Amino acid sequence: MYSEQKDFLEARYGEQANKYRPTKSLTEFDLPELIRIEPIHTCNLRCVMCHVSYEKLTNAKIDVSLLAKRLKGLEGKWVDIGATHEPTAHPSFSDLVLSLSDLDMKVNMTTNGTLLTPNLVKTIADCNFEMVTISFDGCRKETYESIRRNANYEQTISRILDFKNTVKNDVFFMVNNTVMKRNMNEVVESVDFWETMDFNALFFIAMVVRDSNEILANESLAKQMDAYYKLLNDAARRVIEKNYKISIGSAAFNQPSSLKESYPNSFIDGYVKSSNIQSRSPFQPIDYFQNGDYPGMHVGCRSPFKAVSINYHGDVYLCQNLFKIGNIYEQDLVDIWYGEEAKRVRRVLLGDSTVCLKCEYYLFCINSKNVDYSEATNFFNIPDVQYRHPKLIEELEGYNIVAWAGDYYGIPQSLGSLDIRLSNLTELKGVFQEKSIEELKFTIQNSLSLSLKSDNSTNSILKSQIGLDLLDAVYPYPTLIEDFGKYNLVAWKGFYYGLPKSLGNVDLNSDDILKLRGVFIDISLERIKMIVQNHIELQMEVEELQSTITVIKDSKFWKIRQALSKLKQLVGL
Repeated sequence: MYSEQKDFLEARYGEQANKYRPTKSLTEFDLPELIRIEPIHTCNLRCVMCHVSYEKLTNAKIDVSLLAKRLKGLEGKWVDIGATHEPTAHPSFSDLVLSLSDLDMKVNMTTNGTLLTPNLVKTIADCNFEMVTISFDGCRKETYESIRRNANYEQTISRILDFKNTVKNDVFFMVNNTVMKRNMNEVVESVDFWETMDFNALFFIAMVVRDSNEILANESLAKQMDAYYKLLNDAARRVIEKNYKISIGSAAFNQPSSLKESYPNSFIDGYVKSSNIQSRSPFQPIDYFQNGDYPGMHVGCRSPFKAVSINYHGDVYLCQNLFKIGNIYEQDLVDIWYGEEAKRVRRVLLGDSTVCLKCEYYLFCINSKNVDYSEATNFFNIPDVQYRHPKLIEELEGYNIVAWAGDYYGIPQSLGSLDIRLSNLTELKGVFQEKSIEELKFTIQNSLSLSLKSDNSTNSILKSQIGLDLLDAVYPYPTLIEDFGKYNLVAWKGFYYGLPKSLGNVDLNSDDILKLRGVFIDISLERIKMIVQNHIELQMEVEELQSTITVIKDSKFWKIRQALSKLKQLVGL
């Protein structure tokens, strides 16, 4: 394995190969080689195609001084800063990259470049940047500003070039260009543009539609692929035949083409290079460390054994942001990496192929060079049911309805916080799985109705073995659902109880439970809330009436009336 790594790295990177070589074989478990940091949950731009434009931003940010302390023991490793939000928006961004450089970490950064002010550039100029990726779409002012909303074309270019000309000469500068209809015709022009800016690489990314709005759907390249392929082919030919320094990349370059047959040595792992002696290929840690075989894994992925992510809350994840294994506010990263939760996740991934085979992070990030552009669905954001994370859709009669990876799951709420990706659902009582939400709802309601069919009393239900099994799974013990004014709403055995707090502890299994004053029971949480609310309002009306009567009784008029009544009684005698 070491010899294979040596051959690959030296053939591709020459004298710089040692800088990229891992401390151990890629198929051996050790400290993480790559640490991905998302320091802040915000961005100063609202790009038309970006998820940021369709999410609620919290401005949460990581404590930079604490982070540096928690990274002890990981000196010299690779760090990726920023990927989903804008890292330079962090008020202590300079402290972040300075502290990482003090740990001799190799820093890769993705940024829109708009916040690279002269003061910031001056402060971070000597940091250990290895690669800087600029997100910049199109190359004309009107196109760029229509896509990168809130950005100023001239100012952004000025700041990017100032930063590039200030940092070390060997920093690799690359551009990510998201392509849609409005900038598709600038593909070839963009190559010329960034070549004159002395950039090392330009990567074209076909836009994925992030939201169900008509404007973005019309911008998709899904029906423009022939024209897009031709433009990419023209751009590649330009790089090769004009002997450009810049290399260009796209998942499309992994597909067969006549140009590739003519210049086979110019196509390398999704990139096109000329024979220019200054031409360099980007070293992508996400690809090198994570994309490949690992003993026991069901797909070509090493991510849970070679990489770790930290977000703006300090949460630590394996597999990008899929499995939380700890938080740096509580432990050092090394301890989290070797901790019990991390071990559990890795053990499940090695034992069950389901999670990895459905993993969007592997399919569209780690293995992105193999994305099939002929498949139209790859141009559109996966629907709710395909989310990387299981997503709670709604609650139904003591169940959480959860969507994940093409299926819908009914999970009894009594199971608490359950990660269905890491659980053996066949061993859990009361869990249902269907292909549609309608089928799942029918299954849940049908099963509950069978359990309740024999009688409306709790004892009759408890005598039904079918009902007992299912309802035990839903609520195996009385569970407080909600504090509802003077009532506790409690779920148990498929029922919801409205219990006056004044009763204290009660035995729900007692035959006399419904004889207690003010106790209500129903199979629907919404109905029990309505019943209890109506009862509370009625009680309030009664109390107000009683209060009014008391006031009247205490009045002089009432006392005179009582005296006259007694006098009449005496006269009558």
